[in-house]
Amino acid sequence: VWVAFDLPTTWLDIDEFHRLDGESKNDFASEGLAGAGDVDGDGYDDILVGAPGYDLEDRGAVYVVLGGADVFDYFLQDDLILIQHTRLVGENPDDELGVVSGAGDFNLDGVDDLIVGAPGYDGKKGENSGRAYLFFGPVDGGPRGVSEADLIVDGASFTLGDFVGTPVFV
Repeated sequence: VWVAFDLPTTWLDIDEFHRLDGESKNDFASEGLAGAGDVDGDGYDDILVGAPGYDLEDRGAVYVVLGGADVFDYFLQDDLILIQHTRLVGENPDDELGVVSGAGDFNLDGVDDLIVGAPGYDGKKGENSGRAYLFFGPVDGGPRGVSEADLIVDGASFTLGDFVGTPVFV
């Protein structure tokens, strides 16, 4: 993931960008990437970084990177695992959690929420039927399992084209 704090004068001004690397080879960090709004309620926007290949079993992960007054300091670390504030990890092998989207203020409590998807989730309705997880803000803290979501939606059937958990847009 490349982050620019101000728009560079040209795309060749690479010094104005900061790179965030995933935790490991083939985790595909940034395959899912979205602005999340302000999911921790501090007045600064946050970002979501999806890594569907996280871990050797492709459980997938989503990193919540919180914005703030000191955001520049932790972006200098250039390592996603060092700067992430919350890591959500997929439930099962091959879930490929990593589809991300800000959800706005879904529950109308004044704090933005987030939704993440696991298109490879094998639900009761079939293989790869998918699953989506909605987390009400504030979202902050260390690693969490997606089973802690405030709302979970399963797909009805892969063959019927539900694809729950694949690109989630609000």
